[in-house]
Amino acid sequence: MVKRIQEAKYPIRQLPAGGAVPYRIAIATEPSGNAVEILDRPKEKYEVGGAKLIVDSRQKAEDFYAKVFGVQPLQHFDTKTYDEVLMNFGTGAWLALFQSKTDALPPKSQFPVVAIYTTEFDEVLKRVQELGLGFREVKSSQLNSRIIVAKDPAGNAVEIIKRQ
Repeated sequence: MVKRIQEAKYPIRQLPAGGAVPYRIAIATEPSGNAVEILDRPKEKYEVGGAKLIVDSRQKAEDFYAKVFGVQPLQHFDTKTYDEVLMNFGTGAWLALFQSKTDALPPKSQFPVVAIYTTEFDEVLKRVQELGLGFREVKSSQLNSRIIVAKDPAGNAVEIIKRQ
């Protein structure tokens, strides 16, 4: 995978082996400027493991997702250069909350960077409102579901979708 990305002339950097994570990791930058983390995992040819949000305080972000969605940390990595926690959203993909200890926080998008489906939409919406970080409802006559876009403590836009 790394070789194909290099041959296609896309920026990629490989992280040093070892440390807190038992996988080889490379980070590629796709044409829109998004970073894509690639882990050398022995299971499938391709698998989306989860989403990664860049935060200014891993602990504040972890507290937010635990309170709003009732999820718990799955795994925590604390190194000299970053502090990261994987939040357990059940059988689906995990959500990584990543705080760099060396780089400044990048600008935030007004568009959602992750979508979270829930069967407890009204309860989640109430907790989002109680935290007062802001949200907007997405209205469309074509949608059969309710959707809001909420801000987390780091300013990431998170799409929350009512699962039927």
